[in-house]
Amino acid sequence: MHIKKIYYIGLLIFCLTQSFLNAASWRVLFYMDSSDNLSDMAFKSITEMMDAQLDHTVECFIQLHAYHNIALRYKIKNNNLQFLERISLSGDSKQDFINAATWGFNNNNADHTMLILSNHGWGILDPRWNEAAQKWVIDHDVTANCCAIKRSRLMDHQHNHRGFMFNEGSHTYLTNSNLVAGLYHIKNQLLHSNIDIVAFDTCMGAMMEVGYQIAPFANFMVGCQSCALKDGFDYTGIMQSLKNEFNDPRTVAIGMVKAFDAYYNVHDDKGIYTNSVFDLSLIHEVCTAMDITITSLLNIPNALEILENARNHTPRLCMWPMYTDMIEFFLLCQKHMPNNTEFNAALFQLQDLHNRMIIAYCCGFDVKNFVHGSAIYCPFIHIEKSYHDTIFAQSCQWMNVLRLICEGCTQSCNMQEWSVGNN
Repeated sequence: MHIKKIYYIGLLIFCLTQSFLNAASWRVLFYMDSSDNLSDMAFKSITEMMDAQLDHTVECFIQLHAYHNIALRYKIKNNNLQFLERISLSGDSKQDFINAATWGFNNNNADHTMLILSNHGWGILDPRWNEAAQKWVIDHDVTANCCAIKRSRLMDHQHNHRGFMFNEGSHTYLTNSNLVAGLYHIKNQLLHSNIDIVAFDTCMGAMMEVGYQIAPFANFMVGCQSCALKDGFDYTGIMQSLKNEFNDPRTVAIGMVKAFDAYYNVHDDKGIYTNSVFDLSLIHEVCTAMDITITSLLNIPNALEILENARNHTPRLCMWPMYTDMIEFFLLCQKHMPNNTEFNAALFQLQDLHNRMIIAYCCGFDVKNFVHGSAIYCPFIHIEKSYHDTIFAQSCQWMNVLRLICEGCTQSCNMQEWSVGNN
């Protein structure tokens, strides 16, 4: 009996040891700007990280843009929060991002890496600060060049424009080009490999355009294709995923979505939340399939009518009237056209690849019937100048869809205004 007890104790110790040895190590850089009314969420997020009882396999480096031009740097390891230093930001968003990454990822010996950007986010468009109006604007309002009927309808959707990592004090943010430049530096100068997970703890991170431009530098992308609560991510759940025995990047990313779903299912009473994981190794295949789908669509004689119907009925995600769900848009095109074998085959292939790329996603009850895990830019009237400069717009056929829709809408509006003026 005594020998049997020793045997079982030894077996238990062996199993626990193997479990410990199987767990991979992680280096996480949490890059947050709390200057724009998010200081309460900074406390919440950092406290949740500490509460997770992290062991030595997970290191969290935190750079918090806290007040004025001051950033505070912390480190969490072995369940301890250590204040490291106070630095001054340069006001150059790209250089500040690179400096933070150099600090956070320097001398990295962990098996895997994660970068979390936490603040406000405005997706793929790059706004500018209007000093006179004291707000962020784009070159043309979404109601520009719009007939009176549409203008009155769209005015309900106006709001301030912000980019990723918006800093209220310096009126700077991380533009899409600066984000790409920073990720290029991390991969080629610091890690010499892709970041395993880039996560946007912001609104509008899970866009096709955003995933396309960061794919050369990251393996997985986690984000929302719509609005997020001010709370952002549930870091209790995220840290638990990092601590699990099976904590490879794919499993951790899926765990992040599960944690998001569990938290938002309780706290989002409007049911409008979304969260998804992109396997970025597949995004170019998805975009190629999208291009084939678009080409077959544009060959249909009444393509403009089909596109306008899809544009008019496509779901607008939360407070973002210029963004929609990519797959849902093409499903609406299919709904508003006669049966077309070529288009149907192309769309089937696109959906199949997209389903493989989105390895996990969740959504609230109000949006569950029309979201599939990725958003895409789809304006009513005018294509914002900054969108023309994006890598996605310059590389993919989606711009041909937008040009056709916007040119058709402008002609339609001009006809309506002429008719009203002559009555």
